[in-house]
Amino acid sequence: MKINNQFLFKRSNQRTIYSLLLVATPFLLLQNYLQSFIGSVSGMEIRIFDYKIPVIPLLAMAIIVALVIMLRKKITVNRIAGWSVIFLMFGIGQYFTDFYFHHRFYDLQYNWHYLAYSVFAYLNYRFLKEKNADNSKILLNTFITAFFISLFDEIIQIPLSNRIFDIGDVAKDLWGTLIGLTFVFAVIENGKIFKNPLKLRHPGIKDYLSDELSLYFYLFLFDLLFLMFTSVLTDTKYLFQAFVFPAAVFFLLFSLVHISQFKAGKWLTFFVVALFLTGTVFLQIKYRNKGVFPVNEHLFIYKGFPVYYLDIMIFPGGTFRPVDKKDFFNQRDKKTIKAYSQDILLVSSGTRGKGGKGFLTGRESDFVYNEYRKKGLQIIVQDNFLAFKTYNRLAKEGKKITFIIKND
Repeated sequence: MKINNQFLFKRSNQRTIYSLLLVATPFLLLQNYLQSFIGSVSGMEIRIFDYKIPVIPLLAMAIIVALVIMLRKKITVNRIAGWSVIFLMFGIGQYFTDFYFHHRFYDLQYNWHYLAYSVFAYLNYRFLKEKNADNSKILLNTFITAFFISLFDEIIQIPLSNRIFDIGDVAKDLWGTLIGLTFVFAVIENGKIFKNPLKLRHPGIKDYLSDELSLYFYLFLFDLLFLMFTSVLTDTKYLFQAFVFPAAVFFLLFSLVHISQFKAGKWLTFFVVALFLTGTVFLQIKYRNKGVFPVNEHLFIYKGFPVYYLDIMIFPGGTFRPVDKKDFFNQRDKKTIKAYSQDILLVSSGTRGKGGKGFLTGRESDFVYNEYRKKGLQIIVQDNFLAFKTYNRLAKEGKKITFIIKND
């Protein structure tokens, strides 16, 4: 018994066991039908007077209040700021990922990646701290280790019929790792690494890896881009783009910041930024009031914003966001889309007409009942250039249109 206790209390063993659980837990949940049980728990509600209140956020609020009372003497401005950033990061994850799943922010299954890898970050921090590792090594080691664990977890799911490889899950796991690292350095250590000023530029590349705050910032930036792109390029046929696009954008931004400290690089950075701002102003002036303007089959402009390669959804109010790039919409997708639709749902099928499947069968237009709005909804599926003309015409008529654009 003593041997077992010593084994379990070793921080290296705790980290190893938990890493194995990260890989095994999804399979255990699926095989024992616990995944559906967790989903049902997330949907539990209690009735107070005429209001239905979800149990999970109510329980979470009670735990937070209890912790505040118990730890009130340790509350500092840095820790409050740290918790604020953590909640903001959960919100960012909620906004960018799994849009068509229409998850509630308190779904346990949805937040599994963030919670599980936050714990891993904490355990890895304890292990490395015991080895007297500096903060930059803790940051880099934890991030890279989490990446390989998550990637391994996804790869071994490829041969299984009831699991799929999802690069978006890797991005969410890394985002959870950063949430855990933020908790460690902002809450547990009371924000020590954030007290020094942030230096975005260093003379050498190695200096970025040794400066803990710079390293944290660039890991945050890379994973944010990784999260944004993988959330809209989830199909395995876009796996290459899901890796390359965020890496390319990160490399461009990092290179511009790095070379801006040198004389020649400063002028180049100034030129690139000036060109970007000039182009942005030009597009806003010329296309702001022209609705959707096609340039070619890969690029179109909406209200002065160029959209390349990615699919977007335009909401009835005129705002828009990138959405998952897909040809076929399943029942879950259509429920989410209906929830954001009012009078007309317009779906473009691409320049080759291969997308927009799942809404209509052999017809261009149909009327269906929208259970979310309690009224009829007209659905129109057209190829891109015809759909652009239809949207611009209906928008001028003041119609409330939800428009999903497939970018070939």
